Amino acid sequence: SHEEQVITMQRSHRNEASELEENLQRLNKERESLLAKANEEKQTLEFLRESSVATEEQGSHAYEELLAKMASLKKSHESEVESLLKNQEEEAQQVNIFFQKTTALEDNVRELQEEREALSER
Repeated sequence: SHEEQVITMQRSHRNEASELEENLQRLNKERESLLAKANEEKQTLEFLRESSVATEEQGSHAYEELLAKMASLKKSHESEVESLLKNQEEEAQQVNIFFQKTTALEDNVRELQEEREALSER
């Protein structure tokens, strides 16, 4: 009869409505789970970005310190080389003075020998 058809349709509609409600609840749970995962990933990415920036700053600072140390060592090395060159120059001058004195003494010895020979010939 018509009443049974109406009751069957109502039951069918209630069952569909119940299934739709269950599906809606399941989808809401999945949505919340996905939102939580997305939020976790966002926080992880933010942490990684901040860590990366901090690491980059530390690396940059360390590089600047290294450059400063290298410049300092270069200056120190240059001044050592200058000092060594200056000492070498002074030593060369001392050697020249020594050779000049030696030459003068040899000349004096030769002159004295020539005078001695001249005196002995008389």
